[in-house]
Amino acid sequence: MSIFKKHVSLLIILVIAFALRASLLIVAFQHPERAFQLDSLTYVEPALKLLGEGLYPETAYRTPVYPLFIAAIYSVFGPHPQAVIAGQVIIGMFSVLLTYILGLRLVCRRTAIIAALLMAINVESITHTFYILSETLFTFLLLLSLLALIQFWQKGGRFLLPISAITMAVATLCRPITQYLPVLVAILIVFGLRQLAWRQRFFAAATYLIVFIVTLGPWIARNYYLCGIPAVSTIESYSMLGYNAATVEAYLSRGSEEAARRKLQDQVNAQMAASGLADNDINRSRVQNQLAHQIIFGYPAIFLYMHLKGDLNSLLPDATGTMEILGLTVGGKGTLSVLNQQGVVAAVEHYFGGSMWLLWLFSPLILLLVLNYFFFLVGAVVLASKKEWFVFWVLLIPIMYLLLLPGAASMARFRVPVMPYLCVIAGFGIQVAGQYAKCILGRKPMR
Repeated sequence: MSIFKKHVSLLIILVIAFALRASLLIVAFQHPERAFQLDSLTYVEPALKLLGEGLYPETAYRTPVYPLFIAAIYSVFGPHPQAVIAGQVIIGMFSVLLTYILGLRLVCRRTAIIAALLMAINVESITHTFYILSETLFTFLLLLSLLALIQFWQKGGRFLLPISAITMAVATLCRPITQYLPVLVAILIVFGLRQLAWRQRFFAAATYLIVFIVTLGPWIARNYYLCGIPAVSTIESYSMLGYNAATVEAYLSRGSEEAARRKLQDQVNAQMAASGLADNDINRSRVQNQLAHQIIFGYPAIFLYMHLKGDLNSLLPDATGTMEILGLTVGGKGTLSVLNQQGVVAAVEHYFGGSMWLLWLFSPLILLLVLNYFFFLVGAVVLASKKEWFVFWVLLIPIMYLLLLPGAASMARFRVPVMPYLCVIAGFGIQVAGQYAKCILGRKPMR
């Protein structure tokens, strides 16, 4: 009974997290088609091929973990997207629990409770349990990896570091964006684990990187054998050309990004045809890379400007996701471009698709996100002032990496995997602000 009383706040938060996410199943059973986004079929089709033929498609475009997740659920419940959503509801709830554990390990119980609550009611984390997309599973896997690393930092343990590396590799096979993140983790190990001697730190960092690479090795070898390309995925070349290079091209031509994207794909097709290249993963990836590098390295300052500006898209609220689930027609995409060209009023109207009454409906959610950002800044400043460097960087590195790397491809869904770390720092900021308020009111001295 005492254990229940001790954790009653956490249990209430987990119930809230589950209820908010499970409520989307009502829509899923009535309108399963709304669970499918543009990328969804690229995950579902490999899953169906696995179930039907026992083989993964001979392509390196999509990494296998999320299609395997879908295939596993389909093999038990049949090819019903509602079953995938139900699985993601459970995983999303456990991500809230892991956010609590993250705050508890790094700061204190009060911060952990606040962080878990912020994660439980975060709109993007809720809505993306509804979509057949990899964000929910990827968020959970990355949390597991970093929690194992933190446990190694605090308690030691022979197997925790390899477990962290293996889980990071699995997360990379869910979404390949983390393929370079282990380099930053290795640097954090070298400079952050001050309780170890330098020799031990370098050994730990090398162990982490080797285990990560070895875990990815079979998939990379498979891609080289079948597709002729020793890479985790070929989607990187598509994104580099279709988004980052396209934004540079659109800036130079004063045209739209969509028109630039079509023009560049036409150039890829023409170049492949002129060279007599077969239309497969390796040839298309190489031509896309070559063309993207020509544009990006030809105009590096413009690329950097457009890249950083594109990153701001991931900071926008994703009320449009909620409205799409509910079947409402909205704008949303390209809001940042409208803001730059036509101003704030036009951007708001575009974001809500002209249905301005929705602004009032979703204003509390937008305000919550703004407050989350504000207290995140407060928490980050206080952590830095206290020189809690390992805590600071282990939370900030995944945020900076995942939000800065995509560039022009950025959208609000890319913020979903960073929300646990953002919520922990924001939770700490709220705790500090609360202590300061009590001090000002004379109720409690600051510590």
